[in-house]
Amino acid sequence: MKHIIILFALLIAATTTPLQAKNKKSKLATIDISMFPKAKPGYKMLYIQVPATKQENDLKVEFFVGRNEQVDCNKYFLTGDIKEQNLEGWGYTYYTVESDGNIAGTKMACPDNVLQTKFVHLQGEITRYNSKLPIVLYVPEKLDVQYRIWKADKKMQHAK
Repeated sequence: MKHIIILFALLIAATTTPLQAKNKKSKLATIDISMFPKAKPGYKMLYIQVPATKQENDLKVEFFVGRNEQVDCNKYFLTGDIKEQNLEGWGYTYYTVESDGNIAGTKMACPDNVLQTKFVHLQGEITRYNSKLPIVLYVPEKLDVQYRIWKADKKMQHAK
């Protein structure tokens, strides 16, 4: 009987250890987004969840809404707007994207006429870094969201 209890304890320890290691490695808390409205037809809800870190006040998140396109040497951008909205009764914010998917760009002559796949996007939006709240976005179904993390320089400068 004693051996069965020990074997059972070892079996439980063996099955729970990988889960604990995975949770420590990801540093992502489970975030509830059920209070946000459902996406309207033709749109999808996406969210950005950033990992917890010690100096969150020194970080910012910049996100871009767009899609991959084959483009030449010109500078291209997606037309549309990103609007910040309040989630009534919660004090949270979310973003809605209005875009018909049209792309505009410069009209320089491209001597080599080589096409490359690039993420063509609306102007980026910068928001605070907060591991406890997701950055929720409602975007047209044909668009995607990419983001990057900005970190403040530790050295402070003096104004003149």
